[in-house]
Parts: sequence; structure tokens; C-alpha cells
Amino acid sequence: MKRFIINIIIILGICLAWQVLGEYVYTYIYNNGTARNKVMWVRSLNNTQMDFAVLGSSRAEYHVDPLLIEAETGLIGYNFGDQNSYPFEIDLLSRELLMRTSVDRLLVQVDYTYNMDQPDVEASIPWMPYLKEAHIYPDFEPHDAIYKWFRHVPFYRYQYFEGELGIRNVVMSALGKQPDFFKNRGFKPIKHQLQELEPFEHYLQETENQSLKSVKQLCDEQGVETTFFISPIRAFKGNMPLIKNYLPEVIDYTDLYKDKALFSDPIHLKANGARLFTQQLIQDVFQK
Repeated sequence: MKRFIINIIIILGICLAWQVLGEYVYTYIYNNGTARNKVMWVRSLNNTQMDFAVLGSSRAEYHVDPLLIEAETGLIGYNFGDQNSYPFEIDLLSRELLMRTSVDRLLVQVDYTYNMDQPDVEASIPWMPYLKEAHIYPDFEPHDAIYKWFRHVPFYRYQYFEGELGIRNVVMSALGKQPDFFKNRGFKPIKHQLQELEPFEHYLQETENQSLKSVKQLCDEQGVETTFFISPIRAFKGNMPLIKNYLPEVIDYTDLYKDKALFSDPIHLKANGARLFTQQLIQDVFQK
């Protein structure tokens, strides 16, 4: 029996040692390897100076082309829009960006997600390697008890999100493999043709979003100009103008385009639509 207990202790000790080693190696790669997602990318841009940066969800990522803005204005910027990145993630990324870089203007995409003020399951994953950092964990902690486990149990968050943060991504980062978004400074053009003709419907609640309020306050404190904008939606039904109650300066492009040929789905523009929209932003924001 004594020998059995000793063997169990040895096995548990080896397992713990592997967990601690995995925690160290993975976290080191996510802090020092080639960026594999937009969060890693921002964290790698220490001391970078830029004229503008775009924050938001895929409705920013697919819609705003920094290279086109540079070609027409000479201004250099980046598109940090990301899938399902809503106000909570936008707030986190704006703080990380302004802490590490120098930005003259933030373009922040807002829309029917305005009432969301909690982490998105998908968009929060790139933040998990940094969850132990003192300026990041407090934002996650109130939303779910699992974040305590992720923070305190070595390597658990990497095992939990193996598909997104696991060995393949770590190896690719260590080998210097860059994702496609680097080619267009974060912009990702899409080509799918719109098939769905049903209107996109959503009704907002009259509640101020604290994450976006935080973004605005931080930019004001640091002297960074902010431009909030709503990307086009085809055949929208809802009360989007309600956002102006809290962000009176927001530029509402919800109904800008009706042409089906510009959309890949009701809420995303194709590459040709994105070009037109970027040119509209150039006219309204950078050349006014």
C-alpha cells in the first residue's frame, strides 16, 4: 500500500511538472513568437507610431482597408478588427494598444452589438495566454468562475482551448508563420455572393455600454481622436439611431448601400463593397 501511494505521488508530481513546463513554454511563445492573432499582433507592436487604428468585429475587419487609406491620404494605420470582437474586447484591445503604441486616431465600429458588455466566447480566446496579467484578469473575473481556474491552474487554459491555442498554433508561431491578415495590415477582403434576402432585424435596449464609454474616456485622457461608426447592413430593421443617445458623434452608415452585389451576407460587405466603404470613410473622416 505504501509503495502504491508513493507511485501515485510520483505520477502526480510528473503530471504537475509537465503542466508547469507547458505553462511556461506556451506563455513564452505567446509573448515572444510571431503573432498568430490580432491580440498577439497588438502586443508585438511596442513603440510603433501610427496615424490611425481600426477596432471592431468582422464588420470592421472585412470593411476597412488601411492600404487604400494610405494610398489616398498618406496616413499609415492598421485594422485590428476581429471576428466577434464586441465592446468588451474592443475596450481591452484599445487599452492594450494605447499602452504599447502611439495612435493619433481610433476608428471604432459599433452596431447592433452595442448592448453586449461581457466577453464573447470566441473573441476572448486570444486573451487567455495573458489572463494572469494584473491589467487583464480583473476584466474577466466577474463574468465566469472558470476564469479563476484558467488563471490559477497551470496550463489548463491551453488544454481547454487546444483547438485555438494548442500545439499547432504554438509551433506555427515559433516557426515564424504569419497569418494572411498581415498582407493587408489586418484587412480581410471576402468574395462570397449574398444569397439571403431576408432583412436583418435587431432592436437595441436603452442602456449605455460601459466598455465603449471606457474607450471614449481613455482616448480623451490620452488626446487620441475617436471616430465611432456603424458599418452598412443590407435591409436593416431596428432602432440603430438609439446609439446616438450615448455616442452622439457616431457616423451611421447602416443604410448606406442597397445593392446586393456589394454584400457577401446581410451584415458583411464583399471586397468591392469594402473598397467603396473605405473611400467613404476617407472622405468623411480623413479628408473633411
